[in-house]
Amino acid sequence: MDENELKKFEEKEIDRITQKVVSVIKESKTLTNAQVNKIIDEESKDNSFYEGIEDWNIHYSKERIREGVLNNKLLNQVKAEKGELSLLWFNFYVYFRLPAGIVVSVLLLFSGGHIAFLNLIDLIIAGVLFWGLKERKLWGWKFNFVVLVLGTFALPLQRASNANEFIVVFVVFALAWLLPNWIYFKKRKYLFLYSYGVENK
Repeated sequence: MDENELKKFEEKEIDRITQKVVSVIKESKTLTNAQVNKIIDEESKDNSFYEGIEDWNIHYSKERIREGVLNNKLLNQVKAEKGELSLLWFNFYVYFRLPAGIVVSVLLLFSGGHIAFLNLIDLIIAGVLFWGLKERKLWGWKFNFVVLVLGTFALPLQRASNANEFIVVFVVFALAWLLPNWIYFKKRKYLFLYSYGVENK
């Protein structure tokens, strides 16, 4: 069988099965990753297109279709609509705050010394986090909490001149920045659940 023909078939199947999953999500309150996988299995088990193809090729083709459906951002968008939770801060955080931080870090790289080194680390962290959140990766969601905690410790270290001042700045920053973001992103875990290989029970 022609490779392009198989690729086109898989793309059509991804679109078709994704629409099926979306319709089920819209009709029900919630779907776990296991339930989505069950729908994918049901939709792709009996397909005459695979007649005459070797079993191992069929297996890998179905896995590519499964991955395509589970990684489809449309699923996350529907979950966002079902959850009725605002994504204004999420969009600002991912598409403005992180890119702005990357730009600032790049500019400060030319300052030299230990400041340049620290900004290189900031640049790498912000870049990795931006990609993970933008692509709706579950590890990106988890990594964001690590970055929030590290940032909450880093700011008082930069600003405070003694232990008492550190504690005051830390508590203020934790209440004003860490806690609201922690609660906000915890409630939006559903945006990151439909990723390949993740079991959401």
